[in-house]
Amino acid sequence: GNTLGYDGAKTFARARQWEESPVLHVGASIVAAFLSCTLSCPADLVMTRYQAAPVAGGDAAARASRGVVAFASEMLREEGPAAFYRGWTALFVRVAPLYILYLPIYEQVRVRVFGLDYMR
Repeated sequence: GNTLGYDGAKTFARARQWEESPVLHVGASIVAAFLSCTLSCPADLVMTRYQAAPVAGGDAAARASRGVVAFASEMLREEGPAAFYRGWTALFVRVAPLYILYLPIYEQVRVRVFGLDYMR
């Protein structure tokens, strides 16, 4: 998801006449981090809770015994859709700096070390 969001953001900006620059690369990295967190948070949260349910015991363990899909359905019914994004901010704060470093460095290595063009 990270390079897809990065490439999509760059393609969008380049279509609006933005030039290749560190500002473009950092901005596209932030968009990639946002999309990555938004798309992965629900699955990550469900699996974390599902795997911890047997240890928690009681109601949680009983719900987990019916399978992950039933577990997620009950989460949705009991807590609403926002429950799937609990912890999103913490995930973004952890992931965004990595993307801001990794993706622009990756671009520079492509261009300066391997002589390839910028990602488009």
